[in-house]
Amino acid sequence: MAARRRDHRRDERARESLNSNLIEWSYDRTTIRCRVGARPATSINAPNVGRPNAAGASPVSWTADGYVPTTFFGGTVGHGGPGGADEAFLRPDSVLVVFVATPFDDCSTPDPSIFSEGDPRYADTPIRLRCQMAPDHRYPIERYVDGLIGLRRYPSRLVFVAITGIPVADSFLAPQQILADPAMVEHPDPVFPDELAPACRGSEGAGTPARRIVSVAQGIEAAGGAVLLSSGCETNMLSLDQAARLTDVVRRAMAGGR
Repeated sequence: MAARRRDHRRDERARESLNSNLIEWSYDRTTIRCRVGARPATSINAPNVGRPNAAGASPVSWTADGYVPTTFFGGTVGHGGPGGADEAFLRPDSVLVVFVATPFDDCSTPDPSIFSEGDPRYADTPIRLRCQMAPDHRYPIERYVDGLIGLRRYPSRLVFVAITGIPVADSFLAPQQILADPAMVEHPDPVFPDELAPACRGSEGAGTPARRIVSVAQGIEAAGGAVLLSSGCETNMLSLDQAARLTDVVRRAMAGGR
């Protein structure tokens, strides 16, 4: 317990040294906040996600030419555009940081029945393996790459960050290097055959291979965006090293302009 307190105090001091008049980060278990320059702090808060955009979403000055807003499950749209609950979140020259933190891979699907115990198509497939056994039932990776890149008129102003299921030794490597790691191959766990074998293990638990999330990062990087990938099995969710690298990536995106 004393060691945890020491680690916490050390990280607090480190964060203080990272913060500046340009960028300031703070976080707890549910919220990550970033303050840029003299602008008010912007929060990304889990309970806010999913509120519809009352304006119906149409391309505006900060989107790419030809951008078509994504339609989500049930026909809902985003909440960050004109008239939306968070319409002030994006500004024409802002850097958009998309932050994903999960020990599991993405399994977004237009067919949620694949998670139903009673679906006869998958009667012999454990629920935790269905995403991998039914890849055709998931949305294509391009949906997320194009949807995120299109939110910025200049791709260099998009930063995609994921703390997820990748080996600890692969933290901060390029997406293609992470995907080539044998630990990222999806297969049932020999000890727990109803689950995927983990890509990493840590003091807080294990993370399964996040191949789709890493593939999204690969596509965003190829389109001109910046990416930062690290393992969710690190001792701290947002360690000093991760925070320092994230700050550097955001600074470069801000300086890169157009």
